[in-house]
Amino acid sequence: MKRQLIVTAMVGVLALAGCSSQPDSDPTTDQDDVQQVETTSGVSDDAEPEARTAAVGEEIVYESNNGGNFVVTANGLESSAEATRASNMGGDGNGYLDCYLLLTIENESVDTEDEPYSRLARMWLEDADGVTIEPSSSGFSYGEYAAAPSATFSIMPGQTVRAAVPYLLPEGGTDYTLIVDGVRVPLTLVEGTRPIG
Repeated sequence: MKRQLIVTAMVGVLALAGCSSQPDSDPTTDQDDVQQVETTSGVSDDAEPEARTAAVGEEIVYESNNGGNFVVTANGLESSAEATRASNMGGDGNGYLDCYLLLTIENESVDTEDEPYSRLARMWLEDADGVTIEPSSSGFSYGEYAAAPSATFSIMPGQTVRAAVPYLLPEGGTDYTLIVDGVRVPLTLVEGTRPIG
């Protein structure tokens, strides 16, 4: 008799356990809940943000790490036969040209009074293979553009300057890209005629 009671009790417990594991709600609702969890779990975060491209002459807002904004405009990329002759003291340049990345930079709201010389860390030039090219550490002023060796320029709050960033680029190359705070600006190297100073 005890055995029958124990077996009956165990069957009852198992039956209750089986019933309690059954869903209380509509299976469609559960599926919707799962999809919602998957959607909010970061799956959509894996998509890369769309790369932005700007044209020569288009203003690009550069957010400073110190707070405030610079506004950068790429005006072109020019080689200078005069600068090449001057920097090589009359030599043939050994297959390279002195070139200038021409920028207009406005200091909208960056406090530079304690450090008037700036270099935008998230701005660089790439060649056609996507390789970063470092600016030259010496250069000339180029027409109305002030010399900006090593891409360093002087600017105060509220001021707008024109900067000529010097590069030594191989003869025959024409396609380059300026990256400014993640924005890509396609550039074509052209022969310039501005005087050096």
